[in-house]
Amino acid sequence: MRRISKIGVYLGVTALFVLFVITRFWRVATIPVGVNVDEAGMAYDAWCLAFYGVDRYLQSWPLYLTNYGGGQSVLYAYLCAALFRIFDYHIVLARLPAILFSLLTLLFGMAAARKLWPGRRAPVLLTGLLITVCPYFIMAGRVGLDCNLMLGASAVFLVCFTQALQKNRTGLYVLAGVAGGILLYSYALSYVILPLFLAVMFGYALRTRQFHLKGWLWMALPLGILAFPLILVQLVNLLGLPQMQLGIFTVTRLPEYRAGEITGFCAENFRLLLKSIFVGDHLVYNSAPGFANLYGISVVFFGVGLVHISIQMIRSVRQRKFQAFAVWTAWFWSVFLMGAIRGTCVNRINGIFLCYALFAVDGMILLMDLLKSATARRIAAGSVGIAYLILFVNFGRYYYGGGYSAECYPAYFMDITVEGAVDYLESHPEIQHKGAYLTQPEIYFALSILRSPYELRLYEEGDVFFEYYDCNTLGAIDADYDYIVTNVYPEFAEELRQAGFAEVEFTGYSLFFME
Repeated sequence: MRRISKIGVYLGVTALFVLFVITRFWRVATIPVGVNVDEAGMAYDAWCLAFYGVDRYLQSWPLYLTNYGGGQSVLYAYLCAALFRIFDYHIVLARLPAILFSLLTLLFGMAAARKLWPGRRAPVLLTGLLITVCPYFIMAGRVGLDCNLMLGASAVFLVCFTQALQKNRTGLYVLAGVAGGILLYSYALSYVILPLFLAVMFGYALRTRQFHLKGWLWMALPLGILAFPLILVQLVNLLGLPQMQLGIFTVTRLPEYRAGEITGFCAENFRLLLKSIFVGDHLVYNSAPGFANLYGISVVFFGVGLVHISIQMIRSVRQRKFQAFAVWTAWFWSVFLMGAIRGTCVNRINGIFLCYALFAVDGMILLMDLLKSATARRIAAGSVGIAYLILFVNFGRYYYGGGYSAECYPAYFMDITVEGAVDYLESHPEIQHKGAYLTQPEIYFALSILRSPYELRLYEEGDVFFEYYDCNTLGAIDADYDYIVTNVYPEFAEELRQAGFAEVEFTGYSLFFME
């Protein structure tokens, strides 16, 4: 029976992996439709870094990207730069780090389940199932938002940290320190979340006799080394110091420093936080309309699990006995607290969702354990799995089958690149007139044309080459101009046709010119 059970686990894990690959890669270039504005900024910066060693502001290997002035974490862009250097730009490659970190969430989420429920296989499979088929995990793994890497990076760190505490090995503490340092480069909110988490765990480890000074010092060494450049970035911006260099790296001075976005506790922040965790938000690249982040039934399981785990933690502190769930509980409440003191949305609290899944699985297991027979528990586990698969089929039909794209395009903060039209114009100088109007903001033009940042100089005046393209406008109809018009402006496109403009159609837009 045990051998059959192992075979069943292997088959289940294989099926999950196959389903994971399908859900993350299938139509990833076209779903979601277009490119997120931060995704576009990251991708062009990554392309510039790959081939010129500077970002679009001509800064050498910035430790924190300027983006549109408020900054952007660099881990995603650096990973993309490595990919672009080998393969050049493609939207699939721009989204590949999101997929890879989604895979880390799956692998380390299941590893966490093995630690939390030692000797039990159902929790591991249920955790893997939730990460594979729930809307949030799917959608976050298909768009190149730098902040979303915090989820996978935190999963790696938390598993390494748990291992270090339990086994008290120097190498594991060093590994946890490295993972924690990398986590800081995934998303700036981790600058607050990680220290808060470590402070809570320091007190808990002392209380439960799990604190080992030597191990924590070994963890602090790589963590401190990796954190030091980011501390310099914060000091430069907080104190108004001049921008500086650390070798080839730029300690970035931002035009807009966003520390003031932390607003403090208020009812509206709390409402948005709960909605962002359990339902979704208004940003359709984060949440699919009509589908809760982890489906509605997960909220019930989560509530049961949260109560159960909270009781366990209280007992653990009273009895001075270490529980692995303390690591995930401390992380959950650290992210929760950050969300409560800052206006939030789904992607800003992405680090909380693996905890959400694990707590929901705990609720499932607790309810299943109320059943007396092993057969009944297996049937219950199978029924829960089937229920989630049915929910996934319903979501998948909507998301991949065209309903999502039709309902959610055009989406806020999303637009399409127009490389086909730009290439056509550049290869047919005879149809170029005084200029070309296009509705895309400058960053989408830059990503469409992929020219040297020294040549484009996006945010400087007087560049003749760039001035030929007038971005973010359609202008008045004039026979001396070309027009790149997306399909969301059908009336304007029809006016151009009626005026005698020739049309070349591309996916989602057309190029109009007077012959």
